Amino acid sequence: MDYSWPGRLKRHLERLRVDVRTLNAGEEGGPRILIMSASFGSGHVKAAEAVGAAVCQAEPSAWVGMADSLAYLNVYLSRAAEDIYWTTVRRIPRAYKFLYDYHDRSGQRIKELQGRIGVLWMARLVEEIHPDVIFSTHFFPAGAASHLQAKYGFAHAVVMTDYVPHQIWIYPGVDAYFVAHDGMRDYLLQMGVPAQRIHVTGIPVHPKFAAMATADVPALKEQLGLNPALPLVLVMAGGRGAGPLRRIFDELVRVVHPPFQVAVVAGRNRRAAEQLEERAKQVPFPAKVLGFVTNVEQWMAAASLMISKAGGLTVSEALATGVPMVIVDPVPGQEEGNTRFLLEHGAAAYAEHLGGLGALVGELLASPERLAQMRENGRGLARPGAAEEIARVLLGLARSKDR
Repeated sequence: MDYSWPGRLKRHLERLRVDVRTLNAGEEGGPRILIMSASFGSGHVKAAEAVGAAVCQAEPSAWVGMADSLAYLNVYLSRAAEDIYWTTVRRIPRAYKFLYDYHDRSGQRIKELQGRIGVLWMARLVEEIHPDVIFSTHFFPAGAASHLQAKYGFAHAVVMTDYVPHQIWIYPGVDAYFVAHDGMRDYLLQMGVPAQRIHVTGIPVHPKFAAMATADVPALKEQLGLNPALPLVLVMAGGRGAGPLRRIFDELVRVVHPPFQVAVVAGRNRRAAEQLEERAKQVPFPAKVLGFVTNVEQWMAAASLMISKAGGLTVSEALATGVPMVIVDPVPGQEEGNTRFLLEHGAAAYAEHLGGLGALVGELLASPERLAQMRENGRGLARPGAAEEIARVLLGLARSKDR
């Protein structure tokens, strides 16, 4: 047996499990589109799923598969990578902000290293699947695909899943960039990306969010077990249940008028959910504490106001459903940028300090006109058809022989 480094690497690749979720089996000779994400939170995965569903609907003959770039690490390394990310964001946010800004200023070497991390497993994946297009919803697989594109000849497309641009997404050879608004298009032009490769589509969300924009809210509240007569304040914590949920709950107790009800989506954070359930028994307003839900679009549509962090997909889903947002505790870097974008367009309010959250929520609930204006401003920013627009471009790339 060959115990040299190349020999060990070859055996590792041979044992590598290529775990691809097939979204559509397609037909022989149809377009082949591989969607790559990374499970740092749920947003990148949700964007991938939205576009995958849109491609399947637009072209039934297409083979569509989806893979998580973190899944190709050793399972322990994969979990460690995700845990390190969340620990850094929550415990030492200044360090995360430093790295974020450094990458945007002078991170070319880091991008080069980052791109090469996934090259070996992606090469194995490409050789098995033979995709016409690789579509990346995270910069990790985008870097790997950029290194392999010339060798294997696939088209490469990237969606930037925030409302603020960053150099870490930009790699040579990308055939199509999808961005949230015109300001991001201008940034890419300044970075030398050809105009014809930039598509201002918005960030892709599932069509079910846009469908809720015209929902019968009183009937929806009854369906969800809520009081149809009371405004709903929805508190969102993401799939991992991250964020100062208990502190937010305590601040809402300070809201004396007008009457309201609260629903807290604690995600997969069972400990937080259990603690909040006990606290809910002591508060002066009706409160529901939920775990991970699959009908979050209904809760958003039923809400008069949503308290949340400012992840790109969460923001896009809120804009699509039309729920005004109060941003709390944004992650330094991209979420701060998303928050600035919403504030500049009058589509959200920002509780800079949690100690002022109760007063801010009270002011907003007491001003239906202000909430209505925020809702209107948000709908003006919404791009509910983003997934369908992206799907059309991906299928065009797949069919094109001269990219």
